[in-house]
Amino acid sequence: FALCISGQMRGNYQGASDMLEMFRAEGDVDVFVSTWTDPGALAIDRKHLTRNFSPEIARYLVNIRGDILEIVTRILPKFARVEDPAEFADRVMSVFGTKWVRFEDQRKFSIKLHDIFPQIEPSIVNQYKMFFHIYNSNRIRLESKFGDDYDYVVRLRPDVSITRINFDEVYSKI
Repeated sequence: FALCISGQMRGNYQGASDMLEMFRAEGDVDVFVSTWTDPGALAIDRKHLTRNFSPEIARYLVNIRGDILEIVTRILPKFARVEDPAEFADRVMSVFGTKWVRFEDQRKFSIKLHDIFPQIEPSIVNQYKMFFHIYNSNRIRLESKFGDDYDYVVRLRPDVSITRINFDEVYSKI
């Protein structure tokens, strides 16, 4: 398996790390990561709680009354740990057990994007960022010493956790 992990790391990327074990139980796994140099802030939204918290905590927070969630939304970012860029890079490589990680500067990317497309709609910018990292994680794979030598290439977000996959069913449909 080649696992291409792409996107902003935010607060909770343990889910993607947990998924590695599921894939490793099926065979050899190499991991390729493309992300921003900035791990991202805790922007809390009821629909996206698992981006920042473990599934257990997110299930609890989703049931909090709106006024309390609003207070939590304002308070938690103040307690978010700001990581040293070198520590962040080391932690990402350690969590995913890989040296194939590429960090990009999000501000420089946005400036370049606006230089190319001055009239770009703000709602479209995140889509460009998403596709950039999907492309970039796959490019890292192709540039690695293994290149195309994989039976399966899987793209994962770092903030989403899949608890189980029926690999027999997947294999039968390929």
